[in-house]
Amino acid sequence: MASLPIHTIRSIARMVALLAFSLCSFPTAHGVLHITEFMADNGGSLLDSDGDASDWIEVFNSGPDKADLEGYFLTDQEDAMTKWQLPAVQLPAGEFLLIFASGKNHNVDGSELHTNFNIAKAGEYLALVAPDGSTIIAEFGPVKKPLPAQFEDVSYGLMQTGNTKATVLIPSGTPAKALVPPDGSLGKTWTRIGFDDAAWDKVATGVGYDENSTYSRSSARAATSATD
Repeated sequence: MASLPIHTIRSIARMVALLAFSLCSFPTAHGVLHITEFMADNGGSLLDSDGDASDWIEVFNSGPDKADLEGYFLTDQEDAMTKWQLPAVQLPAGEFLLIFASGKNHNVDGSELHTNFNIAKAGEYLALVAPDGSTIIAEFGPVKKPLPAQFEDVSYGLMQTGNTKATVLIPSGTPAKALVPPDGSLGKTWTRIGFDDAAWDKVATGVGYDENSTYSRSSARAATSATD
């Protein structure tokens, strides 16, 4: 059996080592990127440089180092993963990048970025895709987990806890007052400070409502008493 020259063996070994390194490091390079938030029905809460209330997408780098976004893609179609390509943007660690989903198609580094698509407010797919054009870095609304319809000027995204601390404003079981009004004559008067609720029922939180035809005030009181 013929043997390979030593320089050929070294070249092959180097290539294998580089391939192994790239396979191991590729997920690490983009694993810190996230689509943290997007808005699909911008009613004017944020305007682009043209003064338009365009949809927008927020990308976050949660890693310890800056991320080069050159070659990454954003898409609103599962069957078109390379729909819009990002330019060579350097996103520092812990920083956010705002991209307008306006359909204007601006992807020049240093200028305001705009995708070549809008986000449907009825709820649709949205993904950040790696430079290989197939690896999904972050996504919302795949076929098995469709997005709900979006509300005007209400963004949708990930819960970001960071250094925040949860605070319970009204704990369960807090004494309260409740009324099932027979009509709409109260209007919004009951929301005013100093409103007299002396005639209202004494209850304990949480308090909800029922649109079932079997509802009655007596059954509501019985349910409240059972929790006291």
